[in-house]
Amino acid sequence: MAISRLFILVLLCIAAMPTHADATHVLALDFALNTTLPSAQGMSFYTDSGRPESDLVSIVGDNRLKLDSYAASGDRQVYYYKDNVFDHTIDLEMEIRLKILNSGSFGFFVVAYNPNVSSNFVISKDGWRIYGVTSGSGYDFSQSFNTFKYRGYAGTNSYEFFVNGSLVASGTRPSGYAGNQLYFGDGTPTGENVTAEIQYLKYSNQPFSSGGQVPEPLSLAVWSLVAGGFVSCKRGRNPWQGARSTRLSARSLRGSALFIPMLILTLSLTGCGDGRTGSNSKSSSQNSVPASKGPAGSQNQDSDKSYPVAEGPIE
Repeated sequence: MAISRLFILVLLCIAAMPTHADATHVLALDFALNTTLPSAQGMSFYTDSGRPESDLVSIVGDNRLKLDSYAASGDRQVYYYKDNVFDHTIDLEMEIRLKILNSGSFGFFVVAYNPNVSSNFVISKDGWRIYGVTSGSGYDFSQSFNTFKYRGYAGTNSYEFFVNGSLVASGTRPSGYAGNQLYFGDGTPTGENVTAEIQYLKYSNQPFSSGGQVPEPLSLAVWSLVAGGFVSCKRGRNPWQGARSTRLSARSLRGSALFIPMLILTLSLTGCGDGRTGSNSKSSSQNSVPASKGPAGSQNQDSDKSYPVAEGPIE
């Protein structure tokens, strides 16, 4: 009886473990706290102009990053990126505080994408855009710094977009592009250029709940059964088995208390039960040079713009 109960508890513990990867990603670039370029803080830099990074981006006032694709001579891309940091099955929050000194019809992109989902927003001097979905105009983002926040909800594949704390757009996230990447900067080889000053950028691809991921209903039910099993172990004495049942129950409880944590620890270390495969495979296009990226591909285009499909880590 005690062995059967212990076996059931072990099975329930395995069933209650997470079923998807826990590979969450958090990135914070605050140029008042760290006055180095993003390339010195773990990001990669790209431009199709052939100009060095130092010609196009700089730290100004010891507290902000200035990115100027106008200085690239022609309609050029200038951006920072990081590969394999977006999982659309986990909640997402992207926040940036910036000022647009000058821009064309597009502007400054902040995008996280994979083949399933594109989470994006674009800021110009007089408006914002959720690429392929909606846009807003009539603003003046050139006179002062403004805060933009994008929240993506994994459970419903929806998003909310805030300007200076006010909700201005919400809906379903559009489909994505080949590859997996976070990038920010001038994201198009057409659509003109942008000059922007950025105070900070925050990226968090992890569950919104403060205590970690909220268990799914099935997991809650399973853990309730586990708790019930431990309680039943403590109630070992009954009229039919007498004192022997009490000894077996105590033995079962001690065995469960030792064995189950060891099992969970072993599964965690080996990656079993949480959706991981044990490999860190990267996008096949990571090391190729992009000609266009993210929303500037052929999918989810706004009706007034058309961009060629391109290769590279950012579509």
